[in-house]
Amino acid sequence: MGKINVDYPGLLKLFPEYINPKRSESASFLIWYLENYYRLDGLEAVDSVCDKRGDKGVDGLFVNDNDKTITVYQSRINQSSDTTIGDASLRAFAGTLSQFNDADASQNLISSAGNAQVAALAKRLDLANKISTHELRGEFISNVDLDKNGASFLKTHPNISFIGKTALESSYISDERAKVAPTNIKSTSAQPRSPLLAVSTLVHPGLLPLISKLTKYHVNATAVK
Repeated sequence: MGKINVDYPGLLKLFPEYINPKRSESASFLIWYLENYYRLDGLEAVDSVCDKRGDKGVDGLFVNDNDKTITVYQSRINQSSDTTIGDASLRAFAGTLSQFNDADASQNLISSAGNAQVAALAKRLDLANKISTHELRGEFISNVDLDKNGASFLKTHPNISFIGKTALESSYISDERAKVAPTNIKSTSAQPRSPLLAVSTLVHPGLLPLISKLTKYHVNATAVK
């Protein structure tokens, strides 16, 4: 696996092609995440992000019709590597997710968002109709790790996953490595549901038990002592 460092400002060097005066750094970060951990192509990753004013706290949306999942994203870049994400940020994100609880709530978000990007994206993905047939989940992505309060909050909110510094750095596979992967590697046409599941499609099957153990980083994150 290629080694990366997601501390700011070096993090920005990972996605210079997505840095744009009209786009926030956190939006660029999310595009990079979707491209490298969900293995979306560049255009699809860009189209899945809606991190602008009026987007109701939603930074991105992705529908996986194979897995029957709807994932709502929030991305956060912390400029100090000494900081952590606590329960306050996750509670706010849980409130964001509640806007998609059912078809009526989803339609209300679309109507109230007006011309905001999130409304157009939700319409294109047909969320109001799919919310009853798909599992709703949230992913909070950050370049720092979770503290104990945040980890405790996640235990009571299994529909939210946190992907922080530890998970990003330990599960990253460079594009170069992926391009020269052996031909006998298992693959799947379905988009992975998590960054660590993305790794499992690119390694030798004999390593899958180890990756299964590592998924603890994704589901429960790593609490800072």
